[in-house]
Amino acid sequence: RQIAGAVAVDASGVVRLDQEPANPLFSLPLSGLYWQIADDGTGVQLRSRSVWDQTLTLVLPPPSGEVRVQTIDDGKNPPLLAAERSLVVAGPIGTRTLHISVLSSLDAVYAERNAFLLDLAPAIAVLAVVLTVAGYVQVSNGLQPLERLRKAVADIRADRVQRLSEDVPVEVVPVVEELNALLAAQSRDVQRARDRAADLAHALKTPLAALAGDAERLRQQGNLEIAAQIKVLGESMQHIVEHEMARFRSRGATSVRTGRTTELVPVASGIARTIGRTPDGERVRIEIALSGDDRVPFDVEDAAEVLGNLMENAARHARTLVRVSALEGGAIAVDDDGDGIPPALRDRATERGQRLDERGAGAGLGLAIVTDILSDYGWALTLMTAPNGGLRALIASRSTPKSATA
Repeated sequence: RQIAGAVAVDASGVVRLDQEPANPLFSLPLSGLYWQIADDGTGVQLRSRSVWDQTLTLVLPPPSGEVRVQTIDDGKNPPLLAAERSLVVAGPIGTRTLHISVLSSLDAVYAERNAFLLDLAPAIAVLAVVLTVAGYVQVSNGLQPLERLRKAVADIRADRVQRLSEDVPVEVVPVVEELNALLAAQSRDVQRARDRAADLAHALKTPLAALAGDAERLRQQGNLEIAAQIKVLGESMQHIVEHEMARFRSRGATSVRTGRTTELVPVASGIARTIGRTPDGERVRIEIALSGDDRVPFDVEDAAEVLGNLMENAARHARTLVRVSALEGGAIAVDDDGDGIPPALRDRATERGQRLDERGAGAGLGLAIVTDILSDYGWALTLMTAPNGGLRALIASRSTPKSATA
């Protein structure tokens, strides 16, 4: 723009520049900053001293009035960045079209750019670190209420608290209120179901007592076979009601009571003494191969329910021996020396209501109840062949490696 404002044609038709650009680099030979004025017909008219003895090769000039910026690289000289413009100037013999070019060495442009980036890079790096740390701190602080909420929900699952504290930031208050409302509704539903179950058990108690009385009267009348059948059916129904009520009470209170353990020796010994007074217990020997360090992460009632069912089943089917022992990894095994269960039928044996042995009393609920209780604690029941050829009922945590219980 400076050159276009200062260019003119004198009376003799010579192109002149009334005032050169002020930048001193235009006067320093080969400084990397150049200007040039060319005519359509006669070629180069004027050029800066910085061009020295070189000739600047330019491409086809742009249309009049338009400024075009482009890179010029003839393969011989360093590449240049050129700004070009065509200008129509009035002269003594008519108008003339002049082509003005201002050029800068790209090496100089790159050097300036690199120097700028070098100065800017440390500041950008520091800014990036500051922003990253600030973002991490902001996000961490912003998520703190959600982390506290997660821990509070974990406390509820572990039965340590009954509801969430509402002393939380205002942003999560609606979530806490909805969760507390859900917990309250669930508690009411569980209590209602427990009440109905208790009512059902109470309603069955009287008919079962009457059925037992009828069986006794039939026995006194001499109908011994019918009386015995009714007694067995009544005891079986009573057994079902008691077991289902025990399971419901356990689930209604909490699924898993973390932090509680039960020593197995007293539980197993008590069960062994009880079984020993039954007809099955009188004909077998129950061996408790446990130490005082053998414990399970169950409530004592659930531990007794699990071992009681397994030991009772083992005594019923054993020939002479029932053995309760601890294995590697905390697993517990109840072995008998009976006929065992074929592998193809073992999965069926744990299904509710399934009885593989139709002899004697029972409702086929024992192993199903054991499976339910163990599932609540993250344990599992596995039926396999005992070392002495009978049946091994193995209970172990699902996280115990299989090699430890093989």
